[in-house]
Amino acid sequence: MAPPTTNFALRLLRKILHHARRRKIIPAVPENFHFVKETQLKLEMSDDEQIRFLAAFDDREGCLAYLARNQKRSGKVVKSPHFGFKERKFGGGRKPGSSASTAHFQRFQRSRTIFLGAIDLGLRETDLRLLKHSMIDLTSGVVEVVVMKTGKTATIALSDRLRDAIEEAISQPIVNSEYVFTTESGKPYSDSTLRKYYAIAKHLAGITRRCRLNDLRHTFASNLASDGVSLLIIRDGLGHTTTRMSERYAKPSPKALEQMRASLNSRRDRTALNQPSVAQKATQLNVLVVVS
Repeated sequence: MAPPTTNFALRLLRKILHHARRRKIIPAVPENFHFVKETQLKLEMSDDEQIRFLAAFDDREGCLAYLARNQKRSGKVVKSPHFGFKERKFGGGRKPGSSASTAHFQRFQRSRTIFLGAIDLGLRETDLRLLKHSMIDLTSGVVEVVVMKTGKTATIALSDRLRDAIEEAISQPIVNSEYVFTTESGKPYSDSTLRKYYAIAKHLAGITRRCRLNDLRHTFASNLASDGVSLLIIRDGLGHTTTRMSERYAKPSPKALEQMRASLNSRRDRTALNQPSVAQKATQLNVLVVVS
């Protein structure tokens, strides 16, 4: 449960208990008490985390080592006349360094494009998985998607790096597909496959804190807000119905704080130009004394 939801439930429970005490239904309730609030979690990835996360898809040695550590050690033991009734073990997982492990890494590496799309498009998981070529105009660099949850059209500018990744994916010899992000067979990624690859990339990137797949959508919006993009544009990019839903992403980033500091300093400098200096004040005072 998200911290804001938890805190709302605690506030509601506190009010119910206070009413119960006043009505003498539960007299043991203290007159004035508070629940400890859940702290607000950082949902979006930092710039450094984003760099390490995307670089993880090229970490072949790290991926193979991860597969080796998470290999199933026990499989199903079967006796069959095909093997002379000798015991054979099946389902033990991929062996480290095998061709199967290498193929697994190649599929994992291929999935980098859809996770890059999650960061640079900010779409929800289902909208991202089922994104079609007809929704993207590579010439104008614009993506328009009717969001399944709200029915509103999200309009997103296509970043240069995502455009390059999509064009590279299109050029690969795969089964023709209407979808943008696909497996090598031309089919959209399943939920389970995406979450599995996301867990591997997070591990290789050294991201141990809570950071869900949907938080890449938060990362997209926070990136825009940190660079000073207006809430109206962020609203349209996310497919929100109001700017109020987008306000949660407008957090004071280091870049935003520097812009605030520069604005305040600029205003101070402009104000100082209209104020007489100490020497000017002294000169004005001497003039007044002489005149008087």
